[in-house]
Amino acid sequence: MGKKGHAPAEEGIVVELEGMAHGGMAMGRAGGRVLFVPYGAPGDRVRVTITEDHDSWARAHILEILRPSPHRVEPPCPYYPRCSGCQFQHIAYEKQVAEKRRVVQDQLERLAHLRGVRVEPAVRMEDPWEYRNSAQLFPTPEGGLGIRTSFHPGIVPIEDCKLFHPLLREIYDVLDIEAEKLRRLTLRAGTRTGDQLIIFETEEGWVPHLSTDLPIACALDEGKEVRALIGSPWITEEIAGRRFRISALSPFPPNSDMAEHMLDIAYDYLSPEPEDILLDAGCGVGLFSLSYVEDVAGVVAVEDNPWAVNDFVVNAGEAAAGVIYGTLAEGLDEVEGPVDLALLSPPHEGIDRAVAEKLGRLAPRRLVYYAADVAALAHDARFLQEAGFTLVEVQPLDMTPQTYLIAVLALWERRRTSAPARR
Repeated sequence: MGKKGHAPAEEGIVVELEGMAHGGMAMGRAGGRVLFVPYGAPGDRVRVTITEDHDSWARAHILEILRPSPHRVEPPCPYYPRCSGCQFQHIAYEKQVAEKRRVVQDQLERLAHLRGVRVEPAVRMEDPWEYRNSAQLFPTPEGGLGIRTSFHPGIVPIEDCKLFHPLLREIYDVLDIEAEKLRRLTLRAGTRTGDQLIIFETEEGWVPHLSTDLPIACALDEGKEVRALIGSPWITEEIAGRRFRISALSPFPPNSDMAEHMLDIAYDYLSPEPEDILLDAGCGVGLFSLSYVEDVAGVVAVEDNPWAVNDFVVNAGEAAAGVIYGTLAEGLDEVEGPVDLALLSPPHEGIDRAVAEKLGRLAPRRLVYYAADVAALAHDARFLQEAGFTLVEVQPLDMTPQTYLIAVLALWERRRTSAPARR
């Protein structure tokens, strides 16, 4: 049973910080416990005070940096660390990506009990700033807009964000709305097409008044429906030479440049052949499978987001691709297997044993797994192993530089058994 308490500041503990933990805090050891320290950097020597105390671990707050790490840098953001949307801004970028690879290895070994799996160096951004093609903002008590933070409760007002792509910043700069009945504001941009979209979520169906000279589309999220206010309730984005429609509430990677790298790596992992049937489980708008549809005999996809299903159909056009609307468990039951190759993009909470078993019965020779956070892979690994797959390699992707999140692609291969007959 954990206990919470505060040590007096003058009794601070001196600790050497060894590395970063999943979740964005630095780690050190003192008194036989692991200490998790926000805003620490690997190599820091710090004096801390305990803020949350448990038997084998504790959270601590930095009182003083006695010796700064050689990897510590000055954060360029004026809101850091008050806004904890970025957890790694104080760490040099080279060290950020090195730590993220180590976190992937740690999650696989400690949580999934997988040792010896090849984890490649993380694919990094050439420029780790101004990459976000989407952002969520919330009203502040002062009447402006801000970001919901990670380490502290509440909304931090901001006038700019250094992660916003210039097209997002352009929208944010011209926003002038009454926030009284606003619950949430989402900005989206096609960074390769120039499309811009504002999505309002309001109380009691309140429709905001917005005046701008920019060609920005606006939509109102009404829960089960999306109402177009100005223009169409979607954007288009171009990835690897193909255009994708992305509706207001459809999922899409937050970094278009990294999404292109991701497609190249996933293609190499799949190694598709012209006669293959490709399953895309959790297909979204079709980013993966529709990028490969000309290289296989056909695509069958599953998706439970109704807006993404419609986008998939539009994006597929006349291609040999179909989509089943339903959860992974429901949709996989409708797939007439077996399939030759599979893509799996699980929900945030991961999959369960039943979904893994259904994938196993479909018997793809290779399965490429994508998750926006390695924690999902660590959760799902046991189920996929039990279903007959072997983890061959993991490729970390720095989809969101300056944050603790690390996306992963993982190559799984089907263990050799007698192949089921095709129906």
